[in-house]
Amino acid sequence: MLHQTFLFSNSRPDCFFISLFRSFKLELKMITWTSIKRGFPIYSWPILAATAIFVDWNHTREWKAAGKVSMLQKEILGNAK
Repeated sequence: MLHQTFLFSNSRPDCFFISLFRSFKLELKMITWTSIKRGFPIYSWPILAATAIFVDWNHTREWKAAGKVSMLQKEILGNAK
């Protein structure tokens, strides 16, 4: 009862709005964090896979440019230069 009287008293009419704003701000933070937490795997795994593919492609490109022959070409395919 005392809380309601203070909340709606004439001495601090903005107290209710401050409390409402703080709760809205907290709710907004929780919604933002939840969306980031849910969206993290959706974006992180494809980015991680794309990075691994790019690194492998770049390594293979540099390897071929240096004229190195892979074990697959030597032993299995038999077409080493």
